[in-house]
Amino acid sequence: DGGGWVGLVLMQARPADNTPFAPVALADTATALQQRMVDGRNDTLWVSSGVKQQTVSLDLGREREVGGLLVQWAAGLRADKYQVQASADGRRWEALHRVDGAAGNTDRLRLGPLSARYLRLDLEDGPNWRYGIVELMPQPAAFGRSTEAFLAEVGKQWPAGILPASLHGGPVSWTVLGAQGALAPAWFSDQGVIEPQPGSFTLEPQLQIDGQWLGAGQMAVTPQWQPGGARTAWQHGKGQLEITAAAGTDGQGQPWLRVRYRLANPDRAAHRYALAVAVRPFQLHPAGRLGDLPGGPGWIEQLALGPGLARVNGAAALLSATPAEARFASNFDAGLALNLLRGAQLPERAQATDAQGLASGVMLWRKELAAGAGHEWELWLPMSAQAAARTVPPSVFHAQPLAGEGWILPGSQG
Repeated sequence: DGGGWVGLVLMQARPADNTPFAPVALADTATALQQRMVDGRNDTLWVSSGVKQQTVSLDLGREREVGGLLVQWAAGLRADKYQVQASADGRRWEALHRVDGAAGNTDRLRLGPLSARYLRLDLEDGPNWRYGIVELMPQPAAFGRSTEAFLAEVGKQWPAGILPASLHGGPVSWTVLGAQGALAPAWFSDQGVIEPQPGSFTLEPQLQIDGQWLGAGQMAVTPQWQPGGARTAWQHGKGQLEITAAAGTDGQGQPWLRVRYRLANPDRAAHRYALAVAVRPFQLHPAGRLGDLPGGPGWIEQLALGPGLARVNGAAALLSATPAEARFASNFDAGLALNLLRGAQLPERAQATDAQGLASGVMLWRKELAAGAGHEWELWLPMSAQAAARTVPPSVFHAQPLAGEGWILPGSQG
């Protein structure tokens, strides 16, 4: 009769395999040393011969669920350009992750979760004529289950404040800033962090006083909400930073967010300061707190920073009335911006591409202030596609009152 029938189908979930990895290492060169890469010791290492392009592989013994890979390089012997691939049978390979321009001695790579028996590193180039690997450590599926899980794991090794509260469930209060014609409202936190559009990225200030970088966590913070805009103040014995934001329109009726950073020296002696505004691939609110807004990580695949203009994913996202004195951009493998900001030397690259959406960067201004003196910097964030077509800040600005009720704790409004 042309019909059909469906038999009984039984499906059984594969039990989680939580047994420790015990991989076997395979190298193109220096094969007598290759098992040192997986012996679990930090005082042994594999050192290659002087061949730039070569392969290092791991055999996991059987097909396993893999979430990522930690690569611990010997000092001065890292590869800064290589590709990671995976295979179930050792014949058909799938490209997973490409590292280009990494830094430091440990690469933390999110690869999955995926099912594979073999992992392979195709090494292409590095600062030395050979490579040295201390340990190759496959990570369980939970390591790569999500961007949040991955960042939470690798962030355990970083100082407090490098990752935002939105990734570890910490409390954040904010207010909303909107203007007529805006694509979406902007968010302004009690610590002065700004999310121009939901799901995009955040701008986070850092203040340096006499060579020491400080964030909101090291300052006394006093937020104030008012009908015409939002304000928060950072207090320190040697420096005070006031951050204000107001939404409004320019002379052509296009919506903008105007942000002012007012620095003052309350001390009796002069001090050297630097204001850094970090462009971060995170959202202000945690995941699952505000209905259908995703929360947690944002998405910056492409970041380009000029002296007075920042482009995020190809679109103009920030204009500065005063050109930045220094700027840099980085992909995740080369380091998050706030980690790099605290390094001995700032990176020189002003553009970055990251397929994981985790690019970040910094624009920086320096100033020396005498006792009692002050200085102000002004940034402009376009809130419409027409405003984003401009490359210079507006000369006319009409602030609009806030349609809000003060500081809101995530989740308290349903």
